[in-house]
Amino acid sequence: MKKRVLSLLLCTAMTIGTLSGCGKEAGNDEGKATEALGNDAEDEMTEVKIWHDGDENIMQTIADCANEKLAEDNIKVTFEKKSGLTDQLQLYGNDESNGPDMYLYAHDSLGTFAEMGILAPITDVISEDVMADLLPMTVEAGNYKDTQYLMPVYYETLLFMYNKAKWEGDVPETTDELYDYMVAHTDVNAGTYALVN
Repeated sequence: MKKRVLSLLLCTAMTIGTLSGCGKEAGNDEGKATEALGNDAEDEMTEVKIWHDGDENIMQTIADCANEKLAEDNIKVTFEKKSGLTDQLQLYGNDESNGPDMYLYAHDSLGTFAEMGILAPITDVISEDVMADLLPMTVEAGNYKDTQYLMPVYYETLLFMYNKAKWEGDVPETTDELYDYMVAHTDVNAGTYALVN
C-alpha cells in the first residue's frame, strides 16, 4: 500500500512539473521521487492510473507530456474519466485492484479523503521547497490539518456579472457588502432574489 501511495504522490509531483513545461529539465526532487518508487531502467514498466472528471483532450495532452518525460524511468501514465468522482474515490480509494493510483480533482474533498486514509502527505516524496515559487493560496488549498497532501495544477477565478438596469446603488467592493445587498434585496415569499448562482 505504501508503494501505491508513493506512486500516487510521485505522479502528482511529476504531472505538476510537466504542466509547468514539458521541455524543462527536471530537478533533484524528480530523482528522489523516482527512487522512492523503486523504479530504474532495469525494472519493468510501472503503470500509473489517474482518475479525473475533466476534459479528455486536456487529460490526453497531459498524459502525452508526462509519458514523454517519464519514459526513461519506465513509468506510464494513463488517465481514466470517471463520473461521480467523489463517490468513486470514496468506494475505491483504498482498493489497490480497482482504485486509482492518483486523481486530478478539486481540492474541496481533501479533508474527507485525508480522514478516510486514502492520501499520504506529498512531502513524503518531494521537498517543500518545490512549492516555494507557487502561488501561496493555491498551495494552502492542498493543506489539511497542517499537512500538505496536494499540489496545485491550476486555479480558477470567478466573474461577477450584473444587470446595470436592475442593480440598485453602488456595486459592492467586498464580500460583506455583497452579502448585505443580497439580504436587503431578497424576498423569498415574493420569489425575488438579489443574486443567483
